[in-house]
Order: sequence, then structure tokens, then C-alpha cells
Amino acid sequence: MTEIAATHKEECCLSFNCVIRPNSMFGIKRYSENILFGSAVSKTVTEYEYGYEGPNKVQEASAAERRAELRGVMEAADILGKLPNSFGSSLIMLMRWRRITVEKLAEKSLLSPKTIQRMRNNHNQQWDIEFIVAVCVGLQLPPYISMPLIEKAGLRIRANSKDILYAYLLATHYQSPIFEFNEYLEAVGYPPLSGIE
Repeated sequence: MTEIAATHKEECCLSFNCVIRPNSMFGIKRYSENILFGSAVSKTVTEYEYGYEGPNKVQEASAAERRAELRGVMEAADILGKLPNSFGSSLIMLMRWRRITVEKLAEKSLLSPKTIQRMRNNHNQQWDIEFIVAVCVGLQLPPYISMPLIEKAGLRIRANSKDILYAYLLATHYQSPIFEFNEYLEAVGYPPLSGIE
């Protein structure tokens, strides 16, 4: 057992219940069981059963969370591979994936519904990076999807402190609401992403 596992047994180990039952018959089945447990003439048979309560319940829940998280990553990878080349078409696809309406995305990104509609339909318009980042936050896109979406808008994260901060926040706080995202920006002296239309 590793040192970490030894000090965190409740997180790293499974729990088994020891059940001792009488061995009243010495038939072939009992004989085989006792041989496996080291005694051909034992009056009891010791078995270990997996317990579905207690510490194992925590482990089961943790494993289920990891499986769900990995399913989400695989689903996102599939979506990423299917994104169209244009920003507008990609935005439409991502909104369908997130099951979000124009009005709801406008609310979550602090942009107007008209701006979201223009982003979806006007394929030639150039957008400020703040608006695109606001959409990424509104959709709560993981960084491996938000960065390609920014590129599809004809933009990129440049080597300046503001853009690097955007990239950092998209990577670490993409599940935060836009208000929190804007608070982080304002805390270091930058204007909010949106809500200024």
C-alpha cells in the first residue's frame, strides 16, 4: 500500500465484511472451500463479502462521479470533432449541445439577445474577444472547446496580460457565472466582459 493510501484508507481502500459460518457438511463443495481457505477439516468457513454501506458507499459514489466526468469529457471531445468551420454555425451547435436558448445565453453572458442572434447569423462580422469570452462563459465551455471557438471567431489569445487572464479564467473558472468572472477581472483592474452594451 502506498503511503498516501495508508494515510487515507477511507478514500483509497474498499471495505469487506468478514463472515464466519459453520461448516456442517464436509461434502466436495465444503472440502473445496476449506482447501482454498487452508484447512480441509475446519468446522467453520470464513468468507469475505463486499459491503455496500459505510466507506464503500463513499468509494462507489466517487467512482460514479469519475465515470460521469469522463463521459462528459468524451461527449465534449465528440462535439469538438464535429464543430463546423464558421463561428456562427459552431455557436449554434454548441447552444444545441448545451440545450440553451438565445434568451438564456443572453442572460448568462450579459449580452443582448440581438447580439447573440447576430453572432449566430452574421458570419462576416468581427467580434471583440470580450464578447466571445462572455459567450464561452455563458455556455460554460471547457477550455478545450472555448479556445477553438475563439479561433473560429478569427481571434486568438495574444501574449498580453489581459488575454492571458482570459485564458486562465476560461481554464479554471469556466463553470462560474459571468458575474464572478467579471469580479475577477475587476479585481485586477480590467473592465467586465459584458453587461456594457
